[in-house]
Amino acid sequence: VEYCYAMTESRRKLEQAIVGALQNNNVNDDSASEICQLLNHARLYKEALELLKEPIKKVKPLMQARALTLLGYMIKVGDIDLAIELATVRWMDRLIKVAKTKDDIVRDAVHQNIVDWVSRFGNESQFAEFGIAYNRLKAKGATMPSPNPDMMPVPKKPGAGSPSVSRGGPRGDSVKSSSASATKTPSRFTFSATTTPAQNASKVDQLMANVTADIRALQIGLQDPSRLNTQTIDNCKRHQHKIMLVLSTDLEESYTFQLIQLYDQLGEYLEIYDAINSAESGGVRATGPSQPRAAGAGASSSSSSSALPRQDSDDQEGNAEELEALKQRLAQCREEREAVEAQCVKLRAQVNDVRVKTSMAGEGHVAAQQQGLASMVRNTARASRRILATSRQQVSDMRQSCNEIKRKSSAYANMWNQEVEQLQSFANKAAKAEAKGYDTLKMLYINEMKMRKKLYNQIQEFRGNTRIFCRARPLNAAERKMGPDGAEAVDFPSATGDQILIKGGGQPKIFEVDGAFKPTDKNTKVFDLAGETVCSAVDGYNVCMFAYGNTGTGKTHTMVGDAKDPGIVQLTLDKIFETKKERAETENIEVTMSVLDIANEQIKDLFNPDRTGLVVNTSNERGCYIDDLTSLPVASTEDGQGKLARALQNRTKGDDHASRAALLVQFQISAEDTQSKTNTAGKLWLVDLPGAEKQDKMCINLGNCMEKMMAKLKSDQIPFKGSKLTHLLQDCLAGSAKQIFYVCISPSKAKGDETASCLAWAFRVRGVILGS
Repeated sequence: VEYCYAMTESRRKLEQAIVGALQNNNVNDDSASEICQLLNHARLYKEALELLKEPIKKVKPLMQARALTLLGYMIKVGDIDLAIELATVRWMDRLIKVAKTKDDIVRDAVHQNIVDWVSRFGNESQFAEFGIAYNRLKAKGATMPSPNPDMMPVPKKPGAGSPSVSRGGPRGDSVKSSSASATKTPSRFTFSATTTPAQNASKVDQLMANVTADIRALQIGLQDPSRLNTQTIDNCKRHQHKIMLVLSTDLEESYTFQLIQLYDQLGEYLEIYDAINSAESGGVRATGPSQPRAAGAGASSSSSSSALPRQDSDDQEGNAEELEALKQRLAQCREEREAVEAQCVKLRAQVNDVRVKTSMAGEGHVAAQQQGLASMVRNTARASRRILATSRQQVSDMRQSCNEIKRKSSAYANMWNQEVEQLQSFANKAAKAEAKGYDTLKMLYINEMKMRKKLYNQIQEFRGNTRIFCRARPLNAAERKMGPDGAEAVDFPSATGDQILIKGGGQPKIFEVDGAFKPTDKNTKVFDLAGETVCSAVDGYNVCMFAYGNTGTGKTHTMVGDAKDPGIVQLTLDKIFETKKERAETENIEVTMSVLDIANEQIKDLFNPDRTGLVVNTSNERGCYIDDLTSLPVASTEDGQGKLARALQNRTKGDDHASRAALLVQFQISAEDTQSKTNTAGKLWLVDLPGAEKQDKMCINLGNCMEKMMAKLKSDQIPFKGSKLTHLLQDCLAGSAKQIFYVCISPSKAKGDETASCLAWAFRVRGVILGS
């Protein structure tokens, strides 16, 4: 329990030290020495690397760079076992993957660490993966830096023996025996992890011949100890180290198996030699005979690992689950082999005990005992070789499984590419069909819109391009006081509301009109029958609405209205913006407004009353227009009403002027079809004419022009230029333009003659007069 608690506490302190160093950016020799002191004390090398794995892989580049720098310092000042734990295929693949980052600092830190480790550990077999990782980075085009002198370990003190002292750490007295660190590569030997099998082939053959000769000499020496010398034993140990180095390179499979067999034979005979030596000396060695065997097992494991085909990191990620299962099977086999080797160690210990106890029993008995123990060692070695053969078979099976996974992955990739190509082809065909259908639908829509406008205009023409509406106002107070002479003399005999009967002023007369409105009817009802022509103006046709009648018959009230009874101007604005809202998805409609006053053939711009000398011009593009006439955009009905009120304030005051002047309100409506991108422009004039009793030139010439148009005379025979009003409205009177006349009358009997005269003028304009 105390041991478990101590290990848990050591892990906690180690985690706090590593996390604190990374978070506080305290990455240097001192912090690395403190961490290494903790992990060396409890031998938590693997746990320390696991704590650094996540910061190196997944966090932000700044923390990745700190973790990589800390790892470099830990390898510099830590035990060599930490470097051995790091020199694995898994860790090198992980660092190479991290080096693919776009962050220059992280990538340079990985490159610098690997270069420093290769420079420090050289060609030692335990660290062959460092050299392999270096060559993989070079093959991918990485620019490798020079070794960093500051990251080299502190030199050992003179007189240090084979035990390696912890480098640069606070535990200077901690000594660890390591046969791997004590063994140096002979300078005459030139094998390395960077050379190719083809370059090493001849040297491998020579090495195998030398090893075979040494094994034969060792066999003879074990049978006759007098013929055995220390030079043969030293050669065998050096050859063991050479075989470990060669196995760390990429060799052909046949070479690998032969070298492993030779290594095992050397290990067996050297163990027998050590056992005999120990029995003869009568003492027990401090380092048991298991050390060379363990090294041999490590070499076998290293060679098996290095013989495996290294796949690209991308393939390992794609088949991670299958490969992990196969690696677990290989690890299980290694555990079984290690268990057998542990049994061998126990047997060797027993052999040593027996030798010590029986050393005094006599040389003959000792020799017999040695032979029995040697037989046991050989049997154990054979069992180890069988386990190794099984491991080789499993490795072969793993290779076949990997090849099968590759083949299936390639087949699935081809199938996927074919499916994607087919889907892309279908998508292209569907897109073309959709585009063609859209173009067809767009053309049908454009034709439909043109036909709708055409038919709507034809309906308006069937109803008459020129329409007459008659409106009678209520009796005023003066007419009521007149008694019988002031009584109502107007009647509406038709149930359909298209006839009006005038009783006063002689024989009664009936006039047929497009609409007759009683004194009680509001402006809304008056506008309803004529409001359809507003849509014609939005469609691009020209429209005029006139209010005609004697002074005091309600012309201005009909056009301008008041708060309780809005006039034709406000109702027209409502209709325009209602149509704009309905067509918002198909048309972009813009409206501008101008207000004029014409009196005595003088035109006055009521938005800019200081301007004088305004004249009417004509062009094919714009029709009839006035240069520099103020035209203001209108955003809503309220906006238009406000602008009209401001313009009326600039009009000359007084009833006499109002009875002799014409008030004109113009709306210019432009529309763009969002689909066909075609543009239309229409004009809508609202005109409050002078009093009819004044026999004004404008009214007389307007009647003449309308009469001659009904007679279908040519345009050059129609006197449009007889007045400024008809000249300005020429393109709204001729052709396909539409005109609405509101004839305003008094219902009083005393005004009967004037009422009949107004209706007669209107029907002169229309060309139809019906009498009783």
